[in-house]
Amino acid sequence: MDLSELLQHDHVIKVVMSLPWKLIFQIFINLFILVIICKIIDKIASKFKENLLKADRVQFAKMLPFIAKLTKLTIIFLAIAAFLQSQGYSVNSFLAGFGITGLAVGFAANEALSDIFGSFSVITDKVFRVGDYIGIGSDEGTVEDINFRSTRLRKLDDTVVTIPNRKVASVSIINYSRIKHRMIDETFSVEYGTSDKKLAEAIEIIKNIAEADEHVMTNYQVFIDKLNDSSIDVRFIAYLKTNQLVAMRKIKSDLILKIVEQYRAAKINFAFPSMSVYMEK
Repeated sequence: MDLSELLQHDHVIKVVMSLPWKLIFQIFINLFILVIICKIIDKIASKFKENLLKADRVQFAKMLPFIAKLTKLTIIFLAIAAFLQSQGYSVNSFLAGFGITGLAVGFAANEALSDIFGSFSVITDKVFRVGDYIGIGSDEGTVEDINFRSTRLRKLDDTVVTIPNRKVASVSIINYSRIKHRMIDETFSVEYGTSDKKLAEAIEIIKNIAEADEHVMTNYQVFIDKLNDSSIDVRFIAYLKTNQLVAMRKIKSDLILKIVEQYRAAKINFAFPSMSVYMEK
């Protein structure tokens, strides 16, 4: 080995010896621990997700990956801050810079963050779930999906409406799927010329039809509601043994058809808007 090679070899050894091996070792250990912690978080999240899916808590399961990532980012940030502090660096400016950056990002992504927090509110409050028929503001439909940004409804005309979760969390929601019994409230207007006997018969017809129908609960009401401008109104209020909208419409249609048929058979005439004009001689 000549002199130049020896000097070069000597230089490499000096460079290697001058490296901060203690710091490098600490960084390696910290990285190793962080990797282990992240793996543990992933395992826990995966186990929780599996349990939630078994319990049919699909929406909570969807949120777990996001929560796991947020947890890992928080741990990594705290680990970096703690490491810098242990090396004698002031982390105050680092934390302040992070806070300012976070504030700027927060303002820039205000709507996105509102949607995320809105989705947390919707899922944790258990207001509705996928498959429920609900009303949100002026929109009604079956819930097809709830994600971090929005809730998707399929309306009765088969169109799909996507509503931001910040709006969902801030308005009143009607969950029609939680109705135990559907209600019908119908008014049958008969002519003023209907006799007292026929009025009593009009009420009795509806009662008999309600009694005979297996879908109508026993707490129904039939009564003369009011004397309208051109009719006497007989009102029928009943709860049905179903919570399904389509089933309710069919039962309601059958009941109305039977009432109309029997009214006509009994010569009870339905009223229509009319006006009497009196002329003085």
